[in-house]
Amino acid sequence: MNARLLFFLVTVVEMSDVLQYCWGKSCGRHKILPAVSPNKTVEGFIGGVLSATALVLLSFVAPFSWQQAAVIAFAAALAGFAGDVTMSAIKRDCGVKDYGTALAGHGP
Repeated sequence: MNARLLFFLVTVVEMSDVLQYCWGKSCGRHKILPAVSPNKTVEGFIGGVLSATALVLLSFVAPFSWQQAAVIAFAAALAGFAGDVTMSAIKRDCGVKDYGTALAGHGP
């Protein structure tokens, strides 16, 4: 059961990030945090979080009802966004462009 719950949470957070990017590219106009992450938009944030919340279709994987899955997916998507912008802020403060070279064989 723990593996299924982990799968649900990771899928929701990752899909939220991908969907925020897609929504932001397709209809994003208003920057949400331009000083921290200049490409993130309000429209991308809202669209991604709501779309990820709609992933309650995966609730059969998780050990709770679809209503509980929706609330948890919403909270996980918000937490994922908060973590993403926090890491972006830390990177900006440290002058790091990306973490592509942190692991051997990754990045440019």
